[in-house]
Amino acid sequence: MARRAWDADAGTVRTWDGVVVFWVVFWLVIGAWTGYLLWQLTGLAASTVDSGRSLGSAASALRTLSAVPIIGDQTGALGEQVGATADGIVRSGRQADSSIRGLSVLLGAAVALAPSGAVLLFYLPARVARRREVKHVRRGLDEHGDTAAMRALLAHRAVATLDPSRLMSITSDPHADLAEGRHGDLAAAELHRLGI
Repeated sequence: MARRAWDADAGTVRTWDGVVVFWVVFWLVIGAWTGYLLWQLTGLAASTVDSGRSLGSAASALRTLSAVPIIGDQTGALGEQVGATADGIVRSGRQADSSIRGLSVLLGAAVALAPSGAVLLFYLPARVARRREVKHVRRGLDEHGDTAAMRALLAHRAVATLDPSRLMSITSDPHADLAEGRHGDLAAAELHRLGI
């Protein structure tokens, strides 16, 4: 795909640009949505922490009953056990909240960047090179104008870069055209390929 982005004419390049932009935006949206949905699970962790705190309140009530004669000893020990369980639930809920938040960011970023990053890694260098190529040709045209030498240069570029079927649709013998100075059609084809 990257090599085609370099060789293709301007219309095809714009089409590929649109496809790549759609692909990247699509995966960014999917990644953000994935992260958002996972983040919503922090509500479960918050509920767990709240439950642990409620259980801790019940443990405190049981501990206060330890001063009551006859039932006090048993309720005090039960209050300690319930309190320890409540503390464990609160700790676990806080750890789950932290883990879910981290996972939502990490997984959202992975879903967003893995497919789009791979495409951009191959496509962007070719597009940057093509943009640089167009810039250099434009500068050459601005400095030298539509001269015979500039047309010859563009014709040679066309022979080197155009797809063979496209090249043969322009001329049946491109090398003969170059040798005999018939550069107009080939130079125009190169300018068309670059979108100039």
